Amino acid sequence: MGSITDEMKKVIQQWDAENNQPQQEIKMETKKQHTITSVLLGYIANKPGITSIEIKKQLAVHHPDIPPSHVSSMLKQFVDNFSVTRVHAPEKVEGRLIYSYTIRPEAERDKMQAHAKLQRQKAKARAEYARSMKQKKLAEQASYKESKGGTFVPYEKQSISDLAEQYKEVNVKVEQAKPAEWSVDTVLDNLTVKQARAVHIALKEMFGG
Repeated sequence: MGSITDEMKKVIQQWDAENNQPQQEIKMETKKQHTITSVLLGYIANKPGITSIEIKKQLAVHHPDIPPSHVSSMLKQFVDNFSVTRVHAPEKVEGRLIYSYTIRPEAERDKMQAHAKLQRQKAKARAEYARSMKQKKLAEQASYKESKGGTFVPYEKQSISDLAEQYKEVNVKVEQAKPAEWSVDTVLDNLTVKQARAVHIALKEMFGG
């Protein structure tokens, strides 16, 4: 058995190896992904209009290590990022339609990717605006609730009985706001001598006499 220092070095080296293993696996997986991408794009570039069935046949011969199940998902990624075009193949296979793929010109791809990016930014901005307006509305409702000292219930969510009660309350307030009925005695009782004389003169001028 070696010294304590030597044993510690071995333990530390083992820990380092264990820590590096996931990173190595990630690098290997990334490299494998790049390999599949380049292989599939190479097939499409060499034979424009190639179908997914033909691609799988090529993989079985030249790259048996690449699972055929990866083909569909990878082709969809190519279509989604505008790297390739996809159209229905002129002939059906076993009675069903299949797609054929062609490399998209670089200038066209860049233009479509830029447009898609712009649309995503606009959609994000619209979502943020809608979110801010919703938050503003909620804040206004909360403020209204606090000012009324009760629970705020949106109009469309109130029951018929609640609305009827509110209608009665409004009518009461309207009636209270109306001027009270008057009589001659009520008016005269509230006039001073000076006001009564002024009213008398005004009436004489109005009706004569």
